[in-house]
Amino acid sequence: MGGVEVGQGLSTKMIQVVSQVLDIPVDYIKIAETRTDVVPNTPPTAASMTSDLVGMAVVDACQQLCEKLKNYRTPNKPWKTVVGYSYLLYTFINIF
Repeated sequence: MGGVEVGQGLSTKMIQVVSQVLDIPVDYIKIAETRTDVVPNTPPTAASMTSDLVGMAVVDACQQLCEKLKNYRTPNKPWKTVVGYSYLLYTFINIF
C-alpha cells in the first residue's frame, strides 16, 4: 500500500511509526516516493484517512519484520547488527 505525500506530513508520520514499532532511530529509515507502476491503486489523500490506512499497513509490515528477526534480536544488540546477522545467515526478510 502506498500513500501520496502532498505536504500533509505522511512521510514523517510513517517514519515515526516505523521508529516506534521497530525501536530504531529515525535516521535509519528511508521513505521511497510512491510510484503508480509499483502500487497502482493508492488510497485517496483526504483528511487523516491516508495516515490511518498507510499507518496500519506500516505497523503490520514492521510486526512481520520483527517476527522474522526475533531470533537475532536481543535488548542490547544494535539494529544494524541484527540486520547484518540476518543477511549473513540468508534470512528472507521481504515483507509482502
